[in-house]
Amino acid sequence: VAEVFVLPNCGNLVYARKSGDTYYFRSFIPKDLIDHFDGLREFRISLKCAIKSRSVKITRVLSKIVSKIYEEIRQGMKSLEIEDIKEILRIEIRKQILHAHHVDLGTNKWDDSGVEKSLDSIQKKETNIKDVLKSDLKSYQKEVDEKLEGILSSMDIRVEKDSVDYKRLGKNFIDLYLLRHEWMRELVNETGKKDDQF
Repeated sequence: VAEVFVLPNCGNLVYARKSGDTYYFRSFIPKDLIDHFDGLREFRISLKCAIKSRSVKITRVLSKIVSKIYEEIRQGMKSLEIEDIKEILRIEIRKQILHAHHVDLGTNKWDDSGVEKSLDSIQKKETNIKDVLKSDLKSYQKEVDEKLEGILSSMDIRVEKDSVDYKRLGKNFIDLYLLRHEWMRELVNETGKKDDQF
């Protein structure tokens, strides 16, 4: 049986020893929605990551996304089940992690210049995205909307693009896209931290 440890000052993040030694995102279901979920008070999904700093950042973004989903349920957008919520989170986390690994696997780590080139490329991509966010936010938001609509539509969730909650959800997804550059740097730099749980 895995031992579970709740991290101080981060109630949404728990660590499971003997269960792949991975961190888990934990969400407490709001009191007014407990009956909706048949009495369930919380749920967890594995981040498949043993790196605390990275897990904390992912958890902050996921907390915002889940809050948005809870609000959608209150507004009657869809009668989402716990597994639906987990799947929305898994889809986006997995895409960003896989992207980071593709960059890492394409790096020649036996050549210092290869590592430097990869790090330079990552920095340029991150800078380009930030520049676009500053100068042409609407265009980037349109790209995010298309990806987000695809996920929500595949789960039969009605999309209200003009709603404040939908825009907030899109912003949280942009945060995830920015985080992946940090993940790529950590992989390319090989900090010595165990990363095979992804």
